[in-house]
Amino acid sequence: WSWNDTSNLWSSTNETGSNTTFSLPFAPTGFSATTVDIDQINLTWTKGTHAVYTRVMQKTGSYPVSLIDGSLVYNGTGDESSSSSLSFGMRYYYRAWSWNDSSGIWSEANSSTYNITAPFAPTGFTTTVMSTSQINLAWNKGTYANYTRIQRKTGSYPTNISDGINVYNDTNFSVSITGLNPGTLYYFRAWSWNSSLGVWSITYASAQATTQGGGGGGEEAPPLTEGEAPTADAGGPYSGYVNQSITFNAALSTDDVDVVGYRWDWTNDGTWDTNWLLLSRTTHVYTIPGNYTVNLQVQDGEDLRDNDTATVLVKTGGSLQQAPVADAVGPYHGLTYQMIQFDGSKSYAINTSIVNYTWVYGDGSYGYDVSPVHSYDSAGIFTVILTVKDTNNLQAIDTTLVTIILDANKNNISDIIDQAIGADITPDDLHSVTIQGVLYYLVDTNHDGSYDAFYNPTTNTKTILGDQDEKQLIDIDGDGKWDYVYDPVLGSISPFVEIISPLTTPWLSIALSVIIFIVILMIVWLYKTGRI
Repeated sequence: WSWNDTSNLWSSTNETGSNTTFSLPFAPTGFSATTVDIDQINLTWTKGTHAVYTRVMQKTGSYPVSLIDGSLVYNGTGDESSSSSLSFGMRYYYRAWSWNDSSGIWSEANSSTYNITAPFAPTGFTTTVMSTSQINLAWNKGTYANYTRIQRKTGSYPTNISDGINVYNDTNFSVSITGLNPGTLYYFRAWSWNSSLGVWSITYASAQATTQGGGGGGEEAPPLTEGEAPTADAGGPYSGYVNQSITFNAALSTDDVDVVGYRWDWTNDGTWDTNWLLLSRTTHVYTIPGNYTVNLQVQDGEDLRDNDTATVLVKTGGSLQQAPVADAVGPYHGLTYQMIQFDGSKSYAINTSIVNYTWVYGDGSYGYDVSPVHSYDSAGIFTVILTVKDTNNLQAIDTTLVTIILDANKNNISDIIDQAIGADITPDDLHSVTIQGVLYYLVDTNHDGSYDAFYNPTTNTKTILGDQDEKQLIDIDGDGKWDYVYDPVLGSISPFVEIISPLTTPWLSIALSVIIFIVILMIVWLYKTGRI
């Protein structure tokens, strides 16, 4: 109905309408990424409450920040998908949103996960024959790998990580193989391993060598051949908008071993605009519309190279709204019951401003400020989630970790230090010192104003300080020998140098006394014999 407050009259007719309320869909839960091949990551999730569809976006370098940022992996009603044709040894970031097609509403929050495709094989794998029974091996560790495993065989190359004899499985870059037979040809293959992900490299590095001498009986090594140059593939054609990121993908570049570097010339003017990059994907922003040619150069482990070009169409216009960027900083550290200052000030909006910060602390609590403070009642490692929203109602999420150590007696000192020191101390009784870049503590255990103990956080051990000329002597490793001297006046640390005084050393004093006695006897004898 309508109303006129001057005449005090209502309208004699009215209009009717109806609508239905809808529940805001929740973000998907249980979102996980599992590496299953050199170029494939499988994704699974539980569909969000009140949701019908799930949309999954993929990026390298950082998480997708909106529903259109990155590459679309999935947009359907299921709860799993496979992301294939990926570049190996690369970290991929995924975010998933929920959609209710009846209400036309997207979930405000999203779920994030990431994983890394299989690591690169070792590079620069070489052999050096040292004797009739020893061959030295050296290599460069594969990218995204922390372990290298090497198998040995005669007659042919090992075909997998269990074939033949295992000669190495550790984190270094070289090994000596001994106990070999003279004049024998040995075949070696090396694989990479990422222990945190539990992923082996799909490819491997190969090398061979024949031990010296032995009167024959071994196999003659075939002549060495030069490796093949890589084949560059710049992808494309590409298109995008002025002042917006365009993603370039060189993942289809190949080599007989592996591609170890990518660099780009965004305008094909002969000057490389990037350094050598490990990742095959990168982004660039053009500020002027037009048609461009981009030049890609790839390099393999033998420093062989190849180039390829692609076209880029940069247009004006495009979406004027871009999602903000969330930055939770971190990681953070603290003690139980201790206030921790979180910092979201590095988050920013694009052509607008952030109007809301929401922190999920990981212990069931929330905060709503740029830089809130929060304390934890229990020890552990907590995942902290920051969600920021701008004036266009676009949002972004970032995560970080906070590590909380137990402080049961609330004295602002961890129970680990309390137990190692074995005394009732306060923060005022601790003085931090740095020795060769490592943090240690001097401790006043009896509150008399003088430090009497030394705490090593790395080994969680305490040693007693010595004293020399009102300076503290430090036994850094607990071997009973002084290593450093602390000067409380200057607040400085210096290496310990033992001061030896001939007059105070017992055997020197005795020797000197004997010499003096002999001299006296000789003088007496010379006098009695009339010689003096």
